[in-house]
Amino acid sequence: MGGRTRRRIGSAARLCNGRARRPGRLGLALLGALALAAGGLIGCQEDPPPMQATDAAPSGPRDAEVDAAVVPPVPVAPLELFRRMPQPPPPIAAVPGDLAQGLTRARPSLKPSTYTGRVLVDRPPDGPFRMIHYQLTPDGRAVRAVLATLAEGYAAPERRAALEEAISLRLGEGAPITDKAWTGTRWTTLPFRVDLRTDAATGDLELLYHRRGRVDPVEAPQP
Repeated sequence: MGGRTRRRIGSAARLCNGRARRPGRLGLALLGALALAAGGLIGCQEDPPPMQATDAAPSGPRDAEVDAAVVPPVPVAPLELFRRMPQPPPPIAAVPGDLAQGLTRARPSLKPSTYTGRVLVDRPPDGPFRMIHYQLTPDGRAVRAVLATLAEGYAAPERRAALEEAISLRLGEGAPITDKAWTGTRWTTLPFRVDLRTDAATGDLELLYHRRGRVDPVEAPQP
């Protein structure tokens, strides 16, 4: 080998960064001890994966509860709202057959609809109804129909079912509404019919009182 320094096989170790260094006797002893502790394998290892945050929000049923839509509260309980049926709950001020003059005295703030003067519109600032329409007869002397749009919270499935039950307790079992524009239940009484229905186009829950479809034992059914 001449004047070159001889190197024994295995006397040099390569580091993870690719640089070679010659360990001394103490280093060799230390490497041997580490090899025994690690099961005889010494080599370059990847950095350990980052630790997960211990305060991360748990997944599962609680996430579903948080993500679920919150049902708006209602100002009047369903059973209390319809306890006077077939008389309408306040703030409805008239029913089909009442005189228009009495309605306008009770509700002087009524405004004609932008579509026709035969429909008067009330927008209560609070309460169970967002809007109430009073349709008058062609001569404008009496109320022909009343359509009240309920507050949003009543459209929740549980509350809608409670509204139907409250009406049925006083008017008997209703019949399904067979109309593509609405879904709901219909009850018939002597002075007028009552519909609790959902508008298929808007999703609004509506309460309708109408002269058409009422029960009249004397006159022929109105078309």
